[in-house]
Amino acid sequence: MKRILFLLFPIFLLVGCVAGRVNTFSNYEIPPKASFAIIGSEMPTPTERNIQKLISDEMVKRGYVPAINTNKADLAITYNYSIGEGQTVISSKQDSYGRNKITSETEYPRYFIINLIDIKKSDQAKKIVIIWQGEVYSSGGSSNINRVAGAFVEAIFEQFGKSVTNERFVGSADL
Repeated sequence: MKRILFLLFPIFLLVGCVAGRVNTFSNYEIPPKASFAIIGSEMPTPTERNIQKLISDEMVKRGYVPAINTNKADLAITYNYSIGEGQTVISSKQDSYGRNKITSETEYPRYFIINLIDIKKSDQAKKIVIIWQGEVYSSGGSSNINRVAGAFVEAIFEQFGKSVTNERFVGSADL
């Protein structure tokens, strides 16, 4: 047993905790088994490719099909994220011996949003028709979106098709 814990300890060091709030809004019922295309930049960065794969995997898990051609897709998916300027947080706590321990950490405000757009309804209405939207608000020590994107996408898709406000989530991130 000690050997197993010893071997797993490095894994615990690599995984961090991500927490925040999720808001989702469902405007219409999402058509089942529809095809989708993720809309991003023409030349996606490795970060964008990672995020697009995370979103695509979640859609496929729910029975949706990636469109071979963007023009033939039923749904368009857009996403956006931001990480704000870090703020230093200083705190003081007593240790087990009654001594004050002062610590400081840098916290970064983070935001992530996903929109599902009905392409046919958008063409008919001549405006963008969002079927469903999910967003995450979080803050923490990582300013690298690649480390937290998986937890953000998972938290948003846990509320897929629903409308929720300020739903708390806790996930894991690669550190």
